[in-house]
Amino acid sequence: MKSFKSTLVFAVFVLGIVAYAVYEYNKDQKEKAIQAEKEKVLPGIQVDQIKRLSFSKKEKDKLQVVYELQKNQDRWEIQKPSYDWADTSKVESFLKSLIQAKVTPVEGGEKVNWGDYGLDKPAFVYEVEAGPIFKIQLGQEAFDGRYYLRKNQEDKLLLGESQWKYWSEKTPDDFRDRHIFRFSPDQITQIDIHYILQKEKVKKKSVKLILDKDHQWVIEKNKKWVVDQNLVKSWKDFLKDLVGEKVIKSPKAKWFKPPYMKITLTLKDKKEPWTLLISSKKDGQVYLKPQRGMVYQVGSASILGLEKGENHFRDKKGPFKFDEQKVAYIELKKDGKLYEWKKEGGQWKDNTPLQRKVKQKEMQAFLRKLKDLQVEYYLNKTPKGIDPQSRFLRLLDKDKKILLEFLWGSPVAGPIGKKYNLIFAKTNLSDETLSINKYRLKEWPLESLFEKKESKEKAGTKNSKSSNNETSQKSSSAKSSKKKGQP
Repeated sequence: MKSFKSTLVFAVFVLGIVAYAVYEYNKDQKEKAIQAEKEKVLPGIQVDQIKRLSFSKKEKDKLQVVYELQKNQDRWEIQKPSYDWADTSKVESFLKSLIQAKVTPVEGGEKVNWGDYGLDKPAFVYEVEAGPIFKIQLGQEAFDGRYYLRKNQEDKLLLGESQWKYWSEKTPDDFRDRHIFRFSPDQITQIDIHYILQKEKVKKKSVKLILDKDHQWVIEKNKKWVVDQNLVKSWKDFLKDLVGEKVIKSPKAKWFKPPYMKITLTLKDKKEPWTLLISSKKDGQVYLKPQRGMVYQVGSASILGLEKGENHFRDKKGPFKFDEQKVAYIELKKDGKLYEWKKEGGQWKDNTPLQRKVKQKEMQAFLRKLKDLQVEYYLNKTPKGIDPQSRFLRLLDKDKKILLEFLWGSPVAGPIGKKYNLIFAKTNLSDETLSINKYRLKEWPLESLFEKKESKEKAGTKNSKSSNNETSQKSSSAKSSKKKGQP
């Protein structure tokens, strides 16, 4: 019993020591946190409290505002030297670094002579408004690379870290929102892509897309044309993500007189349309001039996603669309050879007098290639070389009704045909003249869809060897029986 009491007393003693140690540790951590907060240039201030930031620089013995940023609800804006949207993430990242910057008081018993530290007429001044206004003056560089600071005209000399010099070199462009289009893509109700000065041999057709009452995009020129809605969405998303690489302070008027192309967007709840002028390409660069914004320079490859014409937005798959599950017969004539297949019991069979054995996996792969067929360009011209008797592909259902009839003809003349290796094409699913890439047809491995037959000579040799082997086996068996005395 005495031993138990001793153990209990010892346990209580240990717990007391541990509790005291934890208390002292927490107290120490709290004191360190308080001290760390005191060492900040703006103790107790949080980023979301700040409503305005301005930075001034001395020029010709006068302080001139380099930039002034102001928060408008959830968005930061550049107010000076000229209005523009700011990149909120960049502004708040900088403010976080600024308010957490550590400063060290310079100890000294005498009154500070501010001129000795470049603070009588400071070269740089920050103003941070977070309810009260905090003014931070930046003086000359100290011997160790830090900078002398003064806050709110206090009689206290401070030393700030070397990053203050780096911060003082920032310009409005470091905070500017460089997104070319600053609205939501969902606000767009009309897209007008107009090509004005095209130097390329293959000309793009201007296009005007409008959002109909069913919220489907259609081409104003012919609303019966089927538009690929995903392609319109991709175009809008590309515009949303497009950012300027370099701000041009003094743009030249000739860049946009005339421009290479002009994009005009009608926006929901906006009275005026939004416009973007794009200059001609030169030395791999183009200039972008959005409405009420700065002029930006970008690499010419950066606008490829915007350079789309009428043909791009049209549905390329529609004229070749068929239900693979319904296909029961295939008829194909190419290079003077006729191929026919039929599906029985889920298996494809040769439907010609040759009755060759069909490779099922390869046949499925061939059907997938047919499903990949698509229009390269819709052509406003009469097709050439189309002959339904010499070149055709027909897919039929079990009742021999045509699901898809595809005819192809001669190469398309002109720059566009040469550039994209086009040949004329027609299908029963479209009244228009189509074109496809000729190499699509070369991807059809027709002969490889059948099992190879052995030649008669090889088959005869194989049968002869088999017969000889059987004779040899019989002779060997007879000899073995005689040795054992069997009849």
